[in-house]
Amino acid sequence: MKVEVDVNEWVFDTETGPRTGLEVTCLRCGHSVEVYGRSSAAALAGAWKLRAECQRGEDNFYDMPEWVKQNL
Repeated sequence: MKVEVDVNEWVFDTETGPRTGLEVTCLRCGHSVEVYGRSSAAALAGAWKLRAECQRGEDNFYDMPEWVKQNL
């Protein structure tokens, strides 16, 4: 199933200080994952992580926001 996601910048608190990344949220169920980096590649990694961690056991394909598609 093709599912839309929301991608937002996020700041992670790590042992070495704050680090930027992305929060990728499934708009079907609301589950979110966090990944380091702010690139299109990081957003795609978040989509794969969402698929692997799907709480409903679904094998979704995620429709990324336009800025991700344009920067691939």
